[in-house]
Amino acid sequence: MKDVFVIGIDPAPSKKSTVCYLKDGKILFEDFTPYELKDFLDERTEPDILVCWDSPLTGVDVSKKDNSFYSRAIEKKFQQKEEYHYLKETGVSVLGFAGCPHWTVSRYVLGLPKFTEFDKNKIPFRLITKESDINIGGRMVTEVHPAIAIHHWYIESIKGYKTKTSQVGKIFDKISKRWKLTLGIKPKNSDQLDALVAFVLGTLWLKKDGVEIYEHKNSSFLLPEKDWKL
Repeated sequence: MKDVFVIGIDPAPSKKSTVCYLKDGKILFEDFTPYELKDFLDERTEPDILVCWDSPLTGVDVSKKDNSFYSRAIEKKFQQKEEYHYLKETGVSVLGFAGCPHWTVSRYVLGLPKFTEFDKNKIPFRLITKESDINIGGRMVTEVHPAIAIHHWYIESIKGYKTKTSQVGKIFDKISKRWKLTLGIKPKNSDQLDALVAFVLGTLWLKKDGVEIYEHKNSSFLLPEKDWKL
């Protein structure tokens, strides 16, 4: 397998985005404004990069003439299917992509999501949305959903983890035992936890170790293996 440089990113439009990656064999967290984040990615020199991005990277399928521009089909599945009602009850939010303001950072940094005839074809990273279209190499980006992944690994309710630092540590201690990875650092807040989980999802996916891309109607999430019934 190629030596792919993995970056987990929790983008944010009203505060700095949090980035997680390995440097000299150790996990590093950094916080960037949208402008700094774009420069950070543009200036990467590694030949093979996988960016795991916690924000919508695809739009609604306009070819279907769907009147709803709020939620993508994959989000509707997690919002409406009876099997996933537990997610909201346990603190996991699956917002429609129009309700996720951090996609404004995605547009600026990545040129994604793009779903109109006016969008540019040339973007800095190749978007991966299916297991079948993967060709490891070059500059790649895929969408992750850390909150769903955290709940899957943690099982219990994760309500409040966005605001309670003590819960972040408790969640990390439990879910990290399932990764078979030596990280040598604990996240200090929910932004770092989300970025770290994004990094771990990408790392385990490249290793083919319990993580897959789950695609539904042109959109996808990188998630732990499970019969998600999409």
